[in-house]
Amino acid sequence: MSVNDYIHRAIRLRHLRLLVAIDDAGRLTRAARLLHVTQPALSKALTEIERSIGMPLFDRTPRGLSPTAAGTTLIRAARAALAEIERAGVELRQPSGVAMRVLNVGAMPTRSR
Repeated sequence: MSVNDYIHRAIRLRHLRLLVAIDDAGRLTRAARLLHVTQPALSKALTEIERSIGMPLFDRTPRGLSPTAAGTTLIRAARAALAEIERAGVELRQPSGVAMRVLNVGAMPTRSR
């Protein structure tokens, strides 16, 4: 499957959440705890995503996982997509006819560990 096919046909919200959780946690075991899944299940899902797009998304190191350039790109898109879905959920929960104000806040991506 090509990257294009994966993005347009196979990607799932759980994949986006998985990538963000791994990036936030830095380790599969921590990300698995955040997602309430087992570490082997998370590892398998990540491997399947990487196999589907044909490139690694994280470098595995003794200190944990670090996103590759492709991983950084996909994680950034995942964060944006999840934020938009959350925003839609908030809007849908508002009573109809009630004006809602949206405050957009920008932040520069940083990496700290």
